[in-house]
Amino acid sequence: MLEPILIALGTSIATGFGSWVFFIRKRKAEAVGVEIKNEGSEKSNDRTEIENYKLIAQEWRESAERWKDLADEYQKELIESRRTLPKMREELDANKREITNLKSQLTKANNRLAELEKH
Repeated sequence: MLEPILIALGTSIATGFGSWVFFIRKRKAEAVGVEIKNEGSEKSNDRTEIENYKLIAQEWRESAERWKDLADEYQKELIESRRTLPKMREELDANKREITNLKSQLTKANNRLAELEKH
């Protein structure tokens, strides 16, 4: 029950953080592009604009690789948790059976004590 909530929360946090990172990088790249555009001639502007696009593409590629690695890590954790979940359910069911058994033994013992107190 808690697992889907944690997954949804983690996903939304990761999405928000990723959007923020991309926004900051885009803003920085645009600022650099505007600075360079204002300084140089048209030929150098074209060259620096292309270089800026290359830098932006490289940053996007690196970010995508980081996000892929993070997604792979979370996927491994999810697979592992799905493997352990049935085992944990079996243990829980065994514990419930043991509690039921102990309750019935306690009830029998209490009944026996009540009988002995009557005599």
